[in-house]
Amino acid sequence: MERKKKNDSVPMISDKGLMPPHDRKFEEYVLGAMLIDNQAYSRVADTLREEMFYEKDLRTVFHAIAELSREGVGIDMATVSDRLRTMGAGEELALKAVFLTQAINSSAHLGYHVEVLKEMYMCREVIRFCTIAEESAYERRVPVREMLQSIEEGVYNLAIREDRQSVSEMPDMLSQTIKEIEAAALRDGLSGIESGFHSLDKKTSGWQKSDLIILAARPAMGKTALLLSMARNMLEQNIPVMIFSLEMSKIQLMQRLIINATELPASKIKTGKMSKCDWLVMNNQLGKLNNMPLFIDDSANMTIFEMATKARRYVMDRGVKCIFIDYLQLMHADGKNINNREQEVSTISRALKQLAKELDIPIIALSQLNRGVESRVGDNKRPMLSDLRESGAIEQDADMVLLLHRPEYYGILQDDEGNSTRGTAELIIAKNRNGATGSVKLRFQAELIKFSELGDGYYEPEPSENNLKEEEAEYSVSIKDSKSEGEDESFPFTENDEQDDDWLVIK
Repeated sequence: MERKKKNDSVPMISDKGLMPPHDRKFEEYVLGAMLIDNQAYSRVADTLREEMFYEKDLRTVFHAIAELSREGVGIDMATVSDRLRTMGAGEELALKAVFLTQAINSSAHLGYHVEVLKEMYMCREVIRFCTIAEESAYERRVPVREMLQSIEEGVYNLAIREDRQSVSEMPDMLSQTIKEIEAAALRDGLSGIESGFHSLDKKTSGWQKSDLIILAARPAMGKTALLLSMARNMLEQNIPVMIFSLEMSKIQLMQRLIINATELPASKIKTGKMSKCDWLVMNNQLGKLNNMPLFIDDSANMTIFEMATKARRYVMDRGVKCIFIDYLQLMHADGKNINNREQEVSTISRALKQLAKELDIPIIALSQLNRGVESRVGDNKRPMLSDLRESGAIEQDADMVLLLHRPEYYGILQDDEGNSTRGTAELIIAKNRNGATGSVKLRFQAELIKFSELGDGYYEPEPSENNLKEEEAEYSVSIKDSKSEGEDESFPFTENDEQDDDWLVIK
């Protein structure tokens, strides 16, 4: 049966003979309240919209009221009727507006009546959205995967549309800000999520909500290792974490995480040749890991829009509080008007910042640096903001940019003050929109592929011909040619076997 509609004010009949949810009486109650109370419209203007009125004639009346309010004209029966005549709505509607005041005696229940209108409007939007999805499925104009992604994104946007509030008043904002300050005071000055590195947290106050943090380095510096070290520190605080890994498989990440947690050498985990004591240690840690709220997606060739859709779902359903992306340059923007790679990376970084703000959580994205670091003469291999690869928009969109540097990788075994750089790394806070810049020193254990605080049982490996560089070669942490641009850190735990499922969930 075809959908029928005599005119816009008559309910549309569905294929099942059903009419979309609406109630003319409630629409009349809301408009009547606005006509008898000059302040009623201003109280609901932020939440009530013209399309929430199903009946065309009543929608026109509301349009006239909103127009008068924008012009600063008082709202009553006379002004609204006159405006309707000016708009060419007809004398009949102008007279009908006068009788709306008879529908209600007071504006005391205006808030409740508006909520009823909003609920019925949302139901109509669900029907409209599902109808579009149904037609799209029948016509098969787009690939199924793209269709499902569009449906999921549409449902999410529909779910949060009425919860968004763009304008806040001073008392509400002040109260919320004070609560944040009080919470920070109770956590030794940390207002965000702890990274687990106290020296870093002191400078950043933790990872802040809605922030986009870029962690950049040259290949083989240990970006993924630092990501996993921070992720594990958060998981130990029972903070749900999600990792989008576009480079390494979830099995490779899990093997690294097990090494990180057990502190057993990579060679033992790789070969499985462990003593009974080693197995006991691993089994003990596996019990702890199994209860951690970690979610990993290792889909290849992911677009920023696919990632955003999945992120929204897991933030809503699983309460994810922080997202890691490894790494930014492997993502695609999936846009038709993108002419070059720099423009694509700009689109991705901008979308990530918007997503962090929308979800109100920190997003930490790994990024490559260009070859400019290697081309510098002498011992000056310290990275700079200008070394960010492919786009200056990354620097512009990021709230914070961290640059990871291990001088030892370049054969620089002492810093400017004569201190040994063996087994150490420098994390440079090159940009901090909401705080100071600077740097912190971390300990790097190549055999465990792990970062930790420099003071946590720090040791300096004995200098020898078979020192850290050979260890790095064995565990594939720093075996990359410095001129390689294609990939970040490789890891020899497993071959790149294709997985049928893209998700790994630990819960």
